[in-house]
Amino acid sequence: MPFLALAWPFLKTWWKVIVPVVLVLLALGYVKILHLQIDHYKAEAAEMRIVIAQANEKNQQLEEAAEALTKKYERQLQNKQLEEDRKLKTTVERIKKDEESKRIALTRTLIELFNDSKPNNDPVTTTKPVDVGGTGPPKEAVTLNELLLISAENDSNHIKCINQVHEWQNFWKDYESQVKVVGGSP
Repeated sequence: MPFLALAWPFLKTWWKVIVPVVLVLLALGYVKILHLQIDHYKAEAAEMRIVIAQANEKNQQLEEAAEALTKKYERQLQNKQLEEDRKLKTTVERIKKDEESKRIALTRTLIELFNDSKPNNDPVTTTKPVDVGGTGPPKEAVTLNELLLISAENDSNHIKCINQVHEWQNFWKDYESQVKVVGGSP
């Protein structure tokens, strides 16, 4: 306690000067701590801006890749569908020109057998009276020509669906590889 005994008269005399100096030093220390925290948060904000910029760049690259792939596969699908439409038109014209098939009437049993042989059973239900070559009165039947027209259209639609499924599968494979190239995860 000898130190306290010596310091007490000094403190008693100079306390009015010492207290404000200590308070100013404490305030300066607090301000310095705040500046350090502000600098830390500024550095974190700068890092976050870089991360955001990189994410925006990746997002832009993915959007551009998706748009390019979409256009590519839309064009391919459109070309395949147009080709299939041309094939159908040619087939329909050939069937319509075939006079012999217009004269051949098919019974319901033959139509059912034909439908059973197809992978997609969409039975022909429309029947109308057909002159079957003078062998008697008109019967409720479908001509071979009508059956071939319906079958050609169904086959064409089936091929179009298959083409569309293949294009979607190819699109998603390419899109997945583009995502990997850009650096994202699929």
